[in-house]
Amino acid sequence: VDFCERPDSVCDPNEDGSIKWVAGFFFHLNAVQNYDNGGWNYYEELKKYVNGGMTDTAFINGVSGSVNRGCHNPPNGETG
Repeated sequence: VDFCERPDSVCDPNEDGSIKWVAGFFFHLNAVQNYDNGGWNYYEELKKYVNGGMTDTAFINGVSGSVNRGCHNPPNGETG
């Protein structure tokens, strides 16, 4: 796939589905796992979530906010 020639290839339903998976994995590695903003650090919050039995939704809401809205604590409440 030539992304310079066809940058929309990631969204093309006729392309190999693994392209979306690789793009998502790249995003997770470079944006989600590196998130460290306003006292919320992805790795520290992940450790708290795991050590707490993975039952609190604060970690999931924080990750969702950072992915969908660019911040872990958007001004309009829940991020889910």
